Amino acid sequence: MKTKKIPWYTGIIVAVIVFIVGCVYTILNLLSPFLDSYPYVLVPGEKDIELLEAGEYTVFYEYDSNQQKYNHVIDKIQISIVDVETQSDLLLTRYQNAFYSLNNFEGESMYKFTINESGEFRVVTDTEILPHDEIKLTFVQDFLGEFTTIFISFSLTLFLTLVFIIISIYMKWKEGKK
Repeated sequence: MKTKKIPWYTGIIVAVIVFIVGCVYTILNLLSPFLDSYPYVLVPGEKDIELLEAGEYTVFYEYDSNQQKYNHVIDKIQISIVDVETQSDLLLTRYQNAFYSLNNFEGESMYKFTINESGEFRVVTDTEILPHDEIKLTFVQDFLGEFTTIFISFSLTLFLTLVFIIISIYMKWKEGKK
């Protein structure tokens, strides 16, 4: 029985498909932190939030970039975060080195904390009297994990694309020898 040969250019077609799918996946991973809506709490107040992944989180004081920023706000906000399941307080570490700007909103970091499991957390906030109505605290998972995923997916895409191209070149070379 005679076996049918696969044309050499099939590997090139597969390589192009893998590259396109891999690039789309990588771009979606790259955009996902900016498309997600992050849990937030209005100060003063109490709210249960769900954090979907274990890891390190940062609490940001968020404000409209078109309005005045109140630098003294951060020192006047009291915050505690309690794991609803275990009723234990999370350890908050002062962290004021991160900033972001997105859709006319800016954020300035206040605290960092780590959770070992996803779950529901109760955030209790209080503050002294401040000269504006609403203070918004946003909870953002650190981007390092996101960037690692993006790097790995893009590297894997390039590697698989290269493998299929090399196989196609080898098949073409073998075909030319006959």
